[in-house]
Amino acid sequence: MGVSVRSRAPVRISFAGGGTDVSPYPEERGGCVISTAINKYSFTSLKTHDSKFIKMSTHGSTELLLESMEETVMDGNFDLAKTVLMEIKPKDGLEIFFRNDVPPRSGLGSSAAGFVSLIGAFNSAYKMGFSRHKIAQLAFDLERNRLKIKGGKQDQFASAYGGFNFIEFKENKVKVNPLRLKPAVLNELEKNLILVFTRKREKQGHDIIADQTKSLLTKKKDVLNAFDSAKAIAIEMKNVLSKADMEGFGKLLHEGWVEKKKYSKHISNPFIDKLYEKALHAGAIGGKISGAGGGGHMVFYCYPDKEINVKEALASMGATHIPFSFDFKGLQTWSVKEDD
Repeated sequence: MGVSVRSRAPVRISFAGGGTDVSPYPEERGGCVISTAINKYSFTSLKTHDSKFIKMSTHGSTELLLESMEETVMDGNFDLAKTVLMEIKPKDGLEIFFRNDVPPRSGLGSSAAGFVSLIGAFNSAYKMGFSRHKIAQLAFDLERNRLKIKGGKQDQFASAYGGFNFIEFKENKVKVNPLRLKPAVLNELEKNLILVFTRKREKQGHDIIADQTKSLLTKKKDVLNAFDSAKAIAIEMKNVLSKADMEGFGKLLHEGWVEKKKYSKHISNPFIDKLYEKALHAGAIGGKISGAGGGGHMVFYCYPDKEINVKEALASMGATHIPFSFDFKGLQTWSVKEDD
């Protein structure tokens, strides 16, 4: 008799230090980020059965049917799932359904959440005993080393652990430090933060990361200095949050954005710059692109009671407001009855 499990893994918003988790910077100088998981998820439904066939599907009409594991070929169709299948090597037949709240390549780590969700489902179905850390590390290895998708190390750990974290990267080690923020600070953050979807990226995130990585490898001084400043800002942001200095948090968001734009000329563009200026004029203290840059999602911290003004100003330019709250549970899995 087969088993049926479901899982969900949250995406994240990164506030400071992004980029210092991308090789070769953390191996050479050590990196750190401040991020939070939010209540937008990658969902997986997994059902095992006695037959050999493997069925994969998503919301809509996208579907793939394999007669057995031996038919698994990386061809751009469900490659994320196939990569996990080739790693786990399940003996059973499978039915796997995916659903994502956030579009891929939009700066919130949705592909990492997809890996964490799927690995978490297998971990639950086969009682593999993986820790959150193990799941995050495997998700990172599969995405970066098997699929060769360039990026940093923060997304998978933010998704697996959930919560508001200060994450450190030293050589090949990752340490997740939960920030024990006061309820008033968390409430103020949720009230005054605005998340918007701007538009699709002009360049793919891996192209932008390749550009900034080239600058690091060639020791381009202004880029290296920008990364060092981003790391210092993340450390300072941890301090201001612990002191409930909310305006200081917003100002550090702005400082971090100034430094982030130095990583690569592709991180911002005239439209993003206009959005940013419009937000500041309407009442934002600071903000940034979430993820590699070039488009996707942006987050802003606003002066108290100015958040609606900022939301309306951004909407007037075509940006879509994305309501959210913080997620403190990270990866979750649960069993369901087979006839569900």
